Amino acid sequence: MKICISGLTASGKSTLAEELSKALGIKHVHKSYRGYVDSYSKLADFTASADAKFANSFDAEIKKLANGNCVVSTWLSPWIIDDATLRVWLNASESVRSERRAAQHTEVGCDTATIERIDKAAINQAKRIYGIDMFDHRIFDIEINTEKMSIMECASAISIIALERDRKNF
Repeated sequence: MKICISGLTASGKSTLAEELSKALGIKHVHKSYRGYVDSYSKLADFTASADAKFANSFDAEIKKLANGNCVVSTWLSPWIIDDATLRVWLNASESVRSERRAAQHTEVGCDTATIERIDKAAINQAKRIYGIDMFDHRIFDIEINTEKMSIMECASAISIIALERDRKNF
């Protein structure tokens, strides 16, 4: 079973994936460009400047880590993990996402403008390097508005679908 979760900045990808990982007893694969910068406010510039060689190497490592049963919470996992059982897109308004990020990080640069810059950089990079239109959601099996459901509700809904799809293997 491989559940791939994507969404814009602070839509709930990592939080939901961690909950699913615990609930299903499978590993959580999470890798982010955030680990390459010393402050959240620098993330958009780093993403915008990352070249194809770096991005391909970064995503190759995610593919390598996503072996066996797992939940993968990265921007591009639904597109790069070929054998995903379930592909999930998370929605939340920009204002809610900004509030979430500010609650998680006390540093400067967690405002709406920073969220917009990070989203734009990631969307542009996906298009520039992979030809992926992150606004084309035909690849997704389910989309969830994380403003309307709790993490537990989201995890429950996704678990039911994923377990049904992968009943023979799990």
